[in-house]
Amino acid sequence: MCRVYWEDVITLKGQEMLYELLESDKPLYLGLGSDWGRLLRLSETNTDLGAPIPDERVLAEVSFETEEKENDTICVKGLFPITEERMVSEAGLFDAPTGGNLLARGIFDTFVLKPRDKFEVTFSFERYPEYAET
Repeated sequence: MCRVYWEDVITLKGQEMLYELLESDKPLYLGLGSDWGRLLRLSETNTDLGAPIPDERVLAEVSFETEEKENDTICVKGLFPITEERMVSEAGLFDAPTGGNLLARGIFDTFVLKPRDKFEVTFSFERYPEYAET
């Protein structure tokens, strides 16, 4: 497995909704795209991926992990089974299987994926960010 770090942003809608959704039982979805910030610059005002790949959303698995304090990190993972050759360079976290709100977006160097490849995406969020109300 190869771990890639990317440039990412929590969108304005994500800032409004993300922590409430992560703490709830509402399903979340991950999607892939092929824009590396060329068509749509990475910004908190993003409402979708720059070049979403149709029908490439998967149900995400939400888990809690410990970095410094117990369960202080929320991980949102999804595994994409690749059925045809794809070039991917962005991922997004959504609150619906189609349409919906883009909560977070990340861009990374392009990967060329082949059939039978598996591509896992993980977004990690601090559960107790400094700016949160206590």
